[in-house]
Amino acid sequence: MTNALHRPRVRTCPSCGSAVNSGALTCNSCGGVIAVENVLSRLKQEFRYQAERIGWSIRDPEILIWVLAVFPILILPPLLALFMSMRSSRPSLSDGPASKSNQSLFVAIVAVCNIVLSIMFWRWLSELSLSGLSIGMLLRSLGFNVHSPASPAGQI
Repeated sequence: MTNALHRPRVRTCPSCGSAVNSGALTCNSCGGVIAVENVLSRLKQEFRYQAERIGWSIRDPEILIWVLAVFPILILPPLLALFMSMRSSRPSLSDGPASKSNQSLFVAIVAVCNIVLSIMFWRWLSELSLSGLSIGMLLRSLGFNVHSPASPAGQI
């Protein structure tokens, strides 16, 4: 057996792809910092991987129904979840009818609760904006000192 010669690995710049010396911190071609570029490229790869994984899992109809059922503040996603759940709850020969009906019942409960909470939130927000509260009173309640140029004492 012969010993393999240890060749130094050729490093490349993550930004431009040009060859970089083994001890260099910056690229001679583009001027990018190698350590920072390596971390950023790893983060980009991880983000792409996680986004792709989430995309594939959302394509599963059951997961999509649950995501729509618990989507906060908006009313349309829980309504879509209710519709999709009732539509997919038709009994099939392969699945037990009890499991499908239990899942559609839980989805319906969660979606209806989310719809009620969303309606309550939007009603509260409309009452807050229409109840005569001014922006100055809201800012004062948050702790900001507001002076109005119209009033001599600086009060609104």
